[in-house]
Amino acid sequence: MSTPLAPNLNHRDTAFGDSLSALGVLSGWALLFIKLKEENISCRLVIQKSSFDFKNPIPDDFTTICHMPDTQTWCKFIKTLKRHGKARINVASEVISPESGIGGTHQGVYVALILDDKG
Repeated sequence: MSTPLAPNLNHRDTAFGDSLSALGVLSGWALLFIKLKEENISCRLVIQKSSFDFKNPIPDDFTTICHMPDTQTWCKFIKTLKRHGKARINVASEVISPESGIGGTHQGVYVALILDDKG
């Protein structure tokens, strides 16, 4: 995800910390949403736990890169989701700026819940 600095400025003319954290959460959610759609699984997806480690101030537009869990972890997540109707998975992302490098890292625990006929 690419994000402009201008609407996310703080009083120091760098990226607002909560914007970075929110984009960390959103990038993990979006990755899982897309991957679950590819698996033809309709579910509710929520963040259960979130932590953001701020590394460097971000003085320019920035990008959030989300890392897909390894194949074994993903397969276990899908198997558990199909068997029990719910599963959780850890997803990591980084917020990167051309000028300052890694601005921060996000670790999120996401929970997927299979939707019944009522939604």
